[in-house]
Amino acid sequence: MTGIVYYLRCNHAKSRQKQIDDPIFIYPNFTQQKNTRDYTTESIQHSPYFYVGGDYACERQLIERYTCDLISTPHSWQKQVDSLNIFAFNTNQFQEVPMNMRRFSQILYTYKILEMDLCLGSTNVSTPKEIDQFDAWRGLSIPVLYRDLFIYGQIIKL
Repeated sequence: MTGIVYYLRCNHAKSRQKQIDDPIFIYPNFTQQKNTRDYTTESIQHSPYFYVGGDYACERQLIERYTCDLISTPHSWQKQVDSLNIFAFNTNQFQEVPMNMRRFSQILYTYKILEMDLCLGSTNVSTPKEIDQFDAWRGLSIPVLYRDLFIYGQIIKL
């Protein structure tokens, strides 16, 4: 659907510091400074939509539905996206273009990785600004998440 994203820009105009930082942009689901986006638990659940920047957003309900469908009846990405497009058509939901499988997978991975990192105790997760750089970031951050998830704690020698 077509939408408008409102954001705030803070230039630190009244800052008393001699060196002024780059402006901070406050979007519905994250704050951005330079080439980094920061997410919190509250920010990713701020609205019914998860906005990842640029021209892309997705309903959180769609992400959760896909996750539940994946657990109960696993399908390929293409089959799942086709199913969601048919569901939208059959329920008279308006779509300008059919869902893009690649973008949907990027949005889903982004949301779920952020959700997992925040669930493991992080209060803030920083990601690259561009969604296309997310895969490289994920490659570096996933081993840390696995360590925190599966090897949390210490081994005590008896």
